[in-house]
Amino acid sequence: MVKKSKKNSPEYDSGRETRVLLEQIRNEVKTVAEQHGSIKTDIKEFKSSVERRFDRVEAALMENSRDIRVNSVSIKKVEAAVVENSRDIKELKLEVKEVRIGQQAIEQKLDVSVDNHEQRITRLEEKVGA
Repeated sequence: MVKKSKKNSPEYDSGRETRVLLEQIRNEVKTVAEQHGSIKTDIKEFKSSVERRFDRVEAALMENSRDIRVNSVSIKKVEAAVVENSRDIKELKLEVKEVRIGQQAIEQKLDVSVDNHEQRITRLEEKVGA
Protein backbone atom coordinates (compact mmCIF):
# COMPACT_ATOMS: atom_id res chain seq x y z
CA MET A 1 0.00 0.00 0.00
CA VAL A 2 1.20 3.33 -0.92
CA LYS A 3 0.39 6.18 1.37
CA LYS A 4 -0.85 9.24 -0.33
CA SER A 5 0.25 12.59 1.00
CA LYS A 6 -2.34 14.86 2.46
CA LYS A 7 -1.67 17.61 0.00
CA ASN A 8 -2.35 15.39 -2.97
CA SER A 9 -5.48 13.77 -1.60
CA PRO A 10 -8.76 15.06 -2.89
CA GLU A 11 -9.98 15.59 0.67
CA TYR A 12 -7.15 17.96 1.56
CA ASP A 13 -8.18 21.62 1.57
CA SER A 14 -5.12 23.86 1.77
CA GLY A 15 -7.28 26.99 1.94
CA ARG A 16 -9.10 25.61 4.96
CA GLU A 17 -5.84 24.68 6.68
CA THR A 18 -4.47 28.17 5.96
CA ARG A 19 -7.60 29.75 7.42
CA VAL A 20 -7.32 27.59 10.55
CA LEU A 21 -3.68 28.51 10.99
CA LEU A 22 -4.46 32.20 10.43
CA GLU A 23 -7.26 32.01 13.00
CA GLN A 24 -4.87 30.48 15.52
CA ILE A 25 -2.29 33.19 14.79
CA ARG A 26 -4.99 35.87 15.05
CA ASN A 27 -6.08 34.51 18.44
CA GLU A 28 -2.49 34.46 19.69
CA VAL A 29 -1.88 38.00 18.40
CA LYS A 30 -5.13 39.10 20.08
CA THR A 31 -3.97 37.55 23.37
CA VAL A 32 -0.59 39.26 23.10
CA ALA A 33 -2.31 42.57 22.27
CA GLU A 34 -4.63 42.22 25.29
CA GLN A 35 -1.69 41.43 27.54
CA HIS A 36 0.20 44.36 26.06
CA GLY A 37 -2.76 46.63 26.83
CA SER A 38 -2.98 45.26 30.35
CA ILE A 39 0.75 45.73 30.90
CA LYS A 40 0.51 49.25 29.47
CA THR A 41 -2.34 50.06 31.90
CA ASP A 42 -0.37 48.59 34.80
CA ILE A 43 2.66 50.67 33.86
CA LYS A 44 0.52 53.84 33.67
CA GLU A 45 -0.98 53.10 37.09
CA PHE A 46 2.46 52.39 38.53
CA LYS A 47 3.87 55.57 37.00
CA SER A 48 0.96 57.59 38.38
CA SER A 49 1.44 56.04 41.82
CA VAL A 50 5.18 56.78 41.76
CA GLU A 51 4.51 60.37 40.66
CA ARG A 52 2.01 60.88 43.51
CA ARG A 53 4.46 59.44 46.01
CA PHE A 54 7.26 61.56 44.60
CA ASP A 55 5.04 64.66 44.90
CA ARG A 56 4.37 63.82 48.56
CA VAL A 57 8.07 63.24 49.21
CA GLU A 58 8.93 66.51 47.48
CA ALA A 59 6.32 68.41 49.53
CA ALA A 60 7.62 66.84 52.76
CA LEU A 61 11.18 67.68 51.77
CA MET A 62 10.25 71.31 51.10
CA GLU A 63 8.42 71.51 54.44
CA ASN A 64 11.40 69.97 56.25
CA SER A 65 13.75 72.41 54.54
CA ARG A 66 11.60 75.33 55.71
CA ASP A 67 11.52 73.92 59.23
CA ILE A 68 15.30 73.48 59.22
CA ARG A 69 15.79 77.12 58.17
CA VAL A 70 13.40 78.32 60.89
CA ASN A 71 15.08 76.08 63.47
CA SER A 72 18.52 77.30 62.42
CA VAL A 73 17.46 80.89 63.06
CA SER A 74 15.94 79.88 66.41
CA ILE A 75 19.08 77.99 67.39
CA LYS A 76 21.26 81.01 66.58
CA LYS A 77 19.01 83.20 68.75
CA VAL A 78 19.15 80.66 71.59
CA GLU A 79 22.94 80.44 71.28
CA ALA A 80 23.20 84.23 71.50
CA ALA A 81 20.91 84.24 74.55
CA VAL A 82 22.98 81.49 76.20
CA VAL A 83 26.18 83.46 75.64
CA GLU A 84 24.55 86.59 77.07
CA ASN A 85 23.15 84.65 80.04
CA SER A 86 26.57 83.13 80.69
CA ARG A 87 28.07 86.62 80.83
CA ASP A 88 25.29 87.76 83.16
CA ILE A 89 25.85 84.75 85.43
CA LYS A 90 29.58 85.48 85.66
CA GLU A 91 28.86 89.11 86.49
CA LEU A 92 26.31 88.07 89.12
CA LYS A 93 28.79 85.65 90.67
CA LEU A 94 31.32 88.48 90.97
CA GLU A 95 28.69 90.78 92.47
CA VAL A 96 27.60 88.09 94.95
CA LYS A 97 31.24 87.60 95.91
CA GLU A 98 31.64 91.35 96.45
CA VAL A 99 28.44 91.44 98.53
CA ARG A 100 29.70 88.56 100.68
CA ILE A 101 33.00 90.32 101.20
CA GLY A 102 31.07 93.49 102.18
CA GLN A 103 28.84 91.46 104.47
CA GLN A 104 31.87 89.94 106.19
CA ALA A 105 33.38 93.40 106.66
CA ILE A 106 30.11 94.66 108.18
CA GLU A 107 29.90 91.60 110.46
CA GLN A 108 33.48 92.19 111.62
CA LYS A 109 32.75 95.87 112.32
CA LEU A 110 29.57 94.90 114.13
CA ASP A 111 31.45 92.31 116.19
CA VAL A 112 34.09 94.90 117.08
CA SER A 113 31.40 97.47 117.91
CA VAL A 114 29.45 94.99 120.05
CA ASP A 115 32.66 94.01 121.85
CA ASN A 116 33.46 97.70 122.47
CA HIS A 117 29.94 98.32 123.80
CA GLU A 118 30.13 95.28 126.04
CA GLN A 119 33.46 96.48 127.40
CA ARG A 120 32.05 99.96 128.03
CA ILE A 121 28.94 98.52 129.70
CA THR A 122 31.14 96.28 131.83
CA ARG A 123 33.26 99.30 132.89
CA LEU A 124 30.11 101.33 133.65
CA GLU A 125 28.70 98.47 135.69
CA GLU A 126 31.96 98.27 137.57
CA LYS A 127 31.91 102.01 138.29
CA VAL A 128 28.23 102.04 139.26
CA GLY A 129 28.51 98.88 141.25
CA ALA A 130 31.60 100.08 143.05
